Amino acid sequence: MSIYRINQSKDGKTTVERFDSKREAQSKGNAGHLVSSVEDLSENFALTTSMMRDAYNVLNPEKQVTRFSDREAACRRLWSALQALSPSSPEKAAEGAAPERKSKKEKAKKGSKAPKAPKKEKASRGAKKPSRRAVPLYVPKGTENPYRVATQSFKAFELAIANPGKTFAELIELGGRGNTLSQMMRLNILNPKA
Repeated sequence: MSIYRINQSKDGKTTVERFDSKREAQSKGNAGHLVSSVEDLSENFALTTSMMRDAYNVLNPEKQVTRFSDREAACRRLWSALQALSPSSPEKAAEGAAPERKSKKEKAKKGSKAPKAPKKEKASRGAKKPSRRAVPLYVPKGTENPYRVATQSFKAFELAIANPGKTFAELIELGGRGNTLSQMMRLNILNPKA
């Protein structure tokens, strides 16, 4: 019966060793986790899924995984990879460094992604419409001020009545409130048509 030792050193290097007996494994040192079955893997909670992932990646360098869906899948896949270690091979150990992972900040750094292709210009369908804020605005005649007296909204509405034909930006420069003017435009109290 084969025994496997999975060890992860402080510098992040993971090693996997295969032994023919438990006595042989214990004679070669105590470091690492000894497993002899899938049950040993699943019951040994000191062996984390990230350690299992690193051990799996050492055994299967061409088929790297970033994470397992759950602990059961990690145990099952690692055990099948451990059994693939041939007992007749001269090297009973496989070792490698855990793959380096980039933090979110490193991934977000400029230049870490491939350069994007320049955006294509959209075909225009005619003359570009002016912004609603650049159009002269008017309050329809006979419209009563819907705001409470002595409030800033009331003053902004009176300003719009006193200055017909002014643009949104000009009304703000005269002391109007952007929120109130926008609200009046949404409610069609302040229109671009006279």
